[in-house]
Amino acid sequence: LAREEHLIWLLNAVTAYIYCASPDFSDDDYLKFMDRNPVHVGPAVTKEIGESAIITLLEYHMNNDSVFDVSEHMELYQALLETAAAMSVVPALVPYLVRPQNNNSKSIAKDLVLRFSNTMSSYPNIFKGQMGSPDFRLVDFIAKTERYSEVLMNAARRYERDLPAEQRVRTAVIRPRTTLSEASLSRYSFNDITNMRIEDCADIGLLYGKALKHLQMQTFRFIGDYGKLVVPFSFKKDVRNVNPFSPSLKERTKRIAKELASMPNTLPLNASNSIFVCVDEGRCDIVKVLISGPDDTPYQNGLFEFDVFFPTSYPFSPPKCAFLTTGAGNVRFNPNLYNDGKICLSILGTWEGRPEEKWNPYCSLLQVLISIQVNLTSFLNV
Repeated sequence: LAREEHLIWLLNAVTAYIYCASPDFSDDDYLKFMDRNPVHVGPAVTKEIGESAIITLLEYHMNNDSVFDVSEHMELYQALLETAAAMSVVPALVPYLVRPQNNNSKSIAKDLVLRFSNTMSSYPNIFKGQMGSPDFRLVDFIAKTERYSEVLMNAARRYERDLPAEQRVRTAVIRPRTTLSEASLSRYSFNDITNMRIEDCADIGLLYGKALKHLQMQTFRFIGDYGKLVVPFSFKKDVRNVNPFSPSLKERTKRIAKELASMPNTLPLNASNSIFVCVDEGRCDIVKVLISGPDDTPYQNGLFEFDVFFPTSYPFSPPKCAFLTTGAGNVRFNPNLYNDGKICLSILGTWEGRPEEKWNPYCSLLQVLISIQVNLTSFLNV
C-alpha cells in the first residue's frame, strides 16, 4: 500500500510538471496548452519521460480486465490515465503512447486504453436493476476513463494525420458494451466467420475463438413468470430463499456485477480448452458453466456442466458449485468431481489445503472456474 501511494505521488508529480498545473480534461480547453509550446518539456526531458517506466506501467495496468481489481486501486489507475493524458498534449511524447514498444505490444492510445475503458464501461449497465445505485466512486472513475480514452485517441489521430496509411498503427474498432452478451461479441460478425475458408485461417485456434466468442458469455431466462426456475438448478432452495433485491444484498450484487463485467475478456477460449458462462437475465447470482476438456487428457472433447450460486455471505464465503455431468449420479470422472455433484477444492472450502489456497474475499468466481478446469487434466489429478 505504501509503495502504491508513493507511485501515485510520483505520477502526479510528473503530470503536474508536464502540465504546469492540475490538468482538467473535462472539456477541450486542454488543447490550448499545446498552443503555448511547452518549452520546459524539451528533447532531453521528452526522452527521459518516454523511456521511463511510465510506458511500461501503462502497458501493464491497461491490460487488467478485472473491474473488481481496478475498483480496489482506482487512485493508481486514475493517476496513470491522467499522466498519459497529460503526455498526449505534448506532441513529442505522443509517439510513445501511439507506437507499440515492441512486436508483442499494443498501442496504449489506440488499443489498450480503449479496451480498458470499454471493459470498465460495461459495469454500470450490468444488473443495474438489482444494484439499485451502483458504486458511485467507480461510476465517476469510469466517466473519467472514457474522457481520458477520448483525449488519447484524439492525440493519436493528430499524430497520424500526416503519416502514410502504411505507417499508421492498426487497431480494432471497439464499440461500447451494454450487456453481457454484447460484451462477449468480438469485432467479427457470425457471418464473417461462416464465410471464412478454413485455409484462410492459419491457426485453427484463432478460427475457433472467432466463431465461439459470441457464445462464451450469455444471459438466459432461468426464472419464469411466477418466480419458479424453468431449468434444472442444483441450488433451487437457495434461489427461493434469497431476495436479490434486498437492500442488505446490494453490496453483494455490486461485487458480482464487477466480476461478471470482467469475464468476457478473461475467460479462456481456445480449441484446446474453454469456459462458457451463462447468467440468469434477471438475477446475477444464478449461473451455469460449461467447461471443455483439455487436449491430450482423458477429458479431451468432453463438455462438463456446472451450477453456480452466490450465497448471501458472498464474497466472505465462496460460491456454491455443483458438478452435473455425472450420468444421473452414476459416473465419477475425477477424484475431485464426485458423482453426487460435490466438488472438492481448497478454494471452495470442501478440501483441506494450504492457507493461501483457501477462499478469501479477494478471490473470484473466475479463480474457482480455472481451478476446476485445472483438475480436468488427468484422472489421477497428478
